[in-house]
Order: sequence, then C-alpha cells, then structure tokens
Amino acid sequence: VINSAGSGLCVVATLSEDTHHIDVEECQRRGIELVTLPKMSKDTVANLTMGILRQTLEDQEQQKFDIFDLNSNTLKSDSLLCEKTVGIIGYGYVGQAVAQRFLDLGVKDMLYNDLCVVKNPQPRAEFTNFERLVSESDIICICCKALTQKSHLFQKDAFKKMKKDAILLDSYSNGHAINYSDLYNALREKRICAAGLDVRDVNRTHPFKTNLSALNNCYYFPFKECNHTWDMRSAASESVARAVVSALRLGRNSEQEER
Repeated sequence: VINSAGSGLCVVATLSEDTHHIDVEECQRRGIELVTLPKMSKDTVANLTMGILRQTLEDQEQQKFDIFDLNSNTLKSDSLLCEKTVGIIGYGYVGQAVAQRFLDLGVKDMLYNDLCVVKNPQPRAEFTNFERLVSESDIICICCKALTQKSHLFQKDAFKKMKKDAILLDSYSNGHAINYSDLYNALREKRICAAGLDVRDVNRTHPFKTNLSALNNCYYFPFKECNHTWDMRSAASESVARAVVSALRLGRNSEQEER
C-alpha cells in the first residue's frame, strides 16, 4: 500500500490504538506521519474493569451490589469483596490504577506478578510468583501489554490451578495472554467461574469469540473503538480525521519554512 501510494503519501491513519498492522519503521524511514486513536487513560481502563466486574458478579450472583455505586452507604467491611484476594498481572500504571479501585472496594489482599519487583508502587501490594497468584486469587486482572514471554500465560494448566469460583479479567493485554480455546473449555466445564475480555481487536485475538459468546459466563469490555454503533464510530473517525488534518498542516508549514 505504501509503495502504491507513492511519494505523495504524507499520513497513515488507523481507527485503533495499536499499530501492529502497520510497518511503523518504514513509515518513519519515509517521513510518513502515523495517526492513531488517542491512547486510553489508566483511569478509563480501571473504570471499565470495575464495570465488567460488576456485570460479571451481578449476573453470576443474580443480585445488585451497591458497593459499586459512588453514593453507596455500604461499608467496606460489609462489601462482597471484603474477603477476596485480587491478583494483578503487570503492576505498571494501569495495574496500580486497577489495584486502587479494588482497595477502595475493600478487598482483603492484593497480590501482583511482573517481570520484576516494582519499586515504590502505589498502592502497595505483595509481589509473588505466577503460580501462587493464580492459585490464591479470587479475581485475576491482566493489566500488561503481553510481551512474547507473557503470551498465553493463561492456558489449560493455569486454569486447572485457579479456584473454581475465580474470575479472570483481561483489562489491558489485547488478548495475547490467553489461549481462547483453553479458556472456552474452562468456562464451559465450570473450572473457573467467569471471564471478562478486552475486545479491541476481535478478529485477530479472539478466534473463539463465537463459541465464547454462547456462554453465560463470558463478558466483553465495551471499548469505544469496538462499539459499532454509529455515534461511537463517528466520534472515533472525527478524532482521527482531525489528527490527519493537523499532521498535514504541520507538514505543509515545515515545507514552507525549509523554502
């Protein structure tokens, strides 16, 4: 596509945060501007994680939980989560934001696993190995952009180690950390309670989406770029279009300065 466009190509734009489908190095070499959707903030990811957790808990327990409401008078000690252990995979700025939400809801213990111990994390949590985190946590949140060594952390062996009432939330990995065939079997056979999945790139990362959608214990994160209602797609398109125009104007001004 880049070669066919020729030397007049100034900007490549995509309606996504990720650029895995674009040859970024080649664009940089040719001086082509790359435009994406704005990155989701840590607070947005954390809030969506709480939203999918609430949906999961309320559907599975068949009752409403006031603890999630900002104006709730429910005490932390009376919270459904007060005896729960939460495990965070990836304790960067997103993982810490998610952890703070859980602590605000009164969870009992907070564990995390990362490539190394995080210095001065806020909030504080206990660093542990993956095996302990998986076996002891009632709720597990994947909050890392999955690296090669983290790919398919969650497969049949991991699911066997998890509690039968455990909930798995994929907050931020773009789907790379889970083997979806094994997840489908684990959910269908009730080896774990439920799962909430990040669906920002449905076609590439969710080959079992049709099968998973048929289950009553699998839920999806409503990220805006995967919400195919006209208003949301239109808003995303406008955001990218404005960025393209800005990039073109900036390029034009640079040319005039050089002249």
